[in-house]
Formats: sequence, C-alpha cells, structure tokens
Amino acid sequence: MSRAVVFNYASDGVGQFKAMFPRGWQMAGVEKTNGGGSTNITLPRSTAQKEFLRLGHMVLVEHETLPAYAGMIDLPWKADPPAKMTVYNAEYLLSIRYPDVPLSVLSGSVAGMATQMISIVNQQEDTYLRPGDMSQAQDLVPDYTIDQRNMWDHLNKLCITNGMEIIFRPQRNPVDRKLYIYVDIGTRLGYHTDALLHDGTGGNMIVQSAELTEKIANRVVGVG
Repeated sequence: MSRAVVFNYASDGVGQFKAMFPRGWQMAGVEKTNGGGSTNITLPRSTAQKEFLRLGHMVLVEHETLPAYAGMIDLPWKADPPAKMTVYNAEYLLSIRYPDVPLSVLSGSVAGMATQMISIVNQQEDTYLRPGDMSQAQDLVPDYTIDQRNMWDHLNKLCITNGMEIIFRPQRNPVDRKLYIYVDIGTRLGYHTDALLHDGTGGNMIVQSAELTEKIANRVVGVG
C-alpha cells in the first residue's frame, strides 16, 4: 500500500488516501522512449467517493526507497465497483497545452528554450511546472520553431534533436506546501541501481524474453 496526497488546481493539498499504486518512470528526450505513461488505480467505494478525487487534480506518491511520483487524474474513470482511476505521468501537463500563437521561433540554448516553453504553458493557467536543473543544457543550439502541436511534443523533440534527456522531478515546497514539478534537462540523467529486476522474496516473476539491441561503440573517431 502507498500513501498518495491529492492537490487541487491551486496545488494545495486537499486530501490523501492509501491504495495499491503501481507506477513507473520513463526517461524522455530519447528516440526509443517518449516519456509519458499512465497507471490505473483500483479504489474501494469509500475512497472512490472522496470529493477531492477530481479530474485534473494532481497526485503525489512518496516512498522511502523510491523516487517521488506525481501524476494527473483524468479520464477514463470507471465508476462501477470496483472503481478504477487513471493517473497520467507528469508529462501529461505539457501534452494538454497548445500554444496560442500559431508560429514562433525560439533561440539560444536548450535550457533557455525549454524555460520559454514552460512559460508558454503557464501563461494559460499555472500548471506548477518549473525549470529544474538545466546546468548541462546551456550551450547554444540551432533555432527551434514552435507550431500549434502540444508543448510536450515540442519539448521532447527539442531535446531529442540536441542530445538531451528529460526527467520530471516532483517536490513539495517546505514553505507553502504546494506541489511543484521540476523539469530537469541534461545528458545521461539516468542512474543504475543494485537491483534492476527484482520480484521480492518468494517472487513468481517469469521473464518471457530479454533482448539487448543496437550497436556498441567502443571507439568514435571524428574527421573534419
């Protein structure tokens, strides 16, 4: 069981509940993974009837041995017992925002352009997305043109084109207790753990297939 705290549209904590909360994280800005994702939470009737479980509210799940997870409640919602609630990963905040201006050109570094994209998203209504650690993304890159696709497509494409990776890092502010989602951009943001595949004591996981693909480059030579 996990404890989940729910935040309203002003990012204020409005309630909490306990549930089996399967969740996952996916790095973005990489050709083979586009980030995103969602999870379905089965709720008992007593929890499903909570007034604060509204569409568009954010959910923060924390665990002492796992990174914090945050996502948005949205459709589909299964109301008949057992109730099921859908929670979309934090990237979803960008995927439901589209620029008002049909065409604009951003210049500068990936960090600067990403900060402008987040600003465009928050101009319509504050999503509590904020620029995070972008210290590795300060070099100047070619201009980027924004059309009227959603802002998640734009941020992901910007980072893929310039060899950057994206991680969404939820954090509750210790002063105002609001939930903020920080967008970290850089190179090689992932990390290794001691147990990449672990099914616990007495686990019954069966690996159907395991495959390593792509090419290994042991030496790269540039000719100019």
